[in-house]
Order: sequence, then C-alpha cells, then structure tokens
Amino acid sequence: MVQIGLSGNMRAISCLETKLMIRFRLKELIADKEFKEGRRITLEEVSRETGIHRTTLSKIANQKGYVTNTDVLDRLCVYFEVPIGSIAEHLLIIPETE
Repeated sequence: MVQIGLSGNMRAISCLETKLMIRFRLKELIADKEFKEGRRITLEEVSRETGIHRTTLSKIANQKGYVTNTDVLDRLCVYFEVPIGSIAEHLLIIPETE
C-alpha cells in the first residue's frame, strides 16, 4: 500500500490499482541539445553517433510503453551526457475515484 495525496485527501492504494509506465524523454533531450548547439539534430544523427538503430530511436520517441534494454539507455546517457533519470521518468497513473 502507498499513501497518495489527492487534493488534500490521503488514501491508501495498492500497486494493483495503479497503472505504472516509464516515459522516455528522447524528444526533449534532442530539443535541449539542438538549442545548446544551435543546430538541428535528427534521429539519423543520434543513430549514427550511438549505434542505436534509427527505428529503435523512433519507437522510444513515439511509442507509449515501448520496452528497451539497458545498453540502449546507457548509450543515450553517454550521447546526451546526462544521468539515467534524464532519459526516462516513472509515471504513476492513479485511477479516478468515484
């Protein structure tokens, strides 16, 4: 059980009542790098620099719930020079109560 505060009210929920999801922040990281470097960065370029297939990068960027492996995450961390927490975030989706 986890205590969750909803609009000032606390209620206990179990993990079975929630939907868990990992959301990848690839689009945001590319946008940040584009801004810092003052140029356009494509998935093709990220693919070439990391060795990650462009289709895999596209799925990470666009497909909800896409599953990847730690090697891919490690390569993205190195390329963007960020910790793992900047690559992905854990979302806890709580169903509406009646």
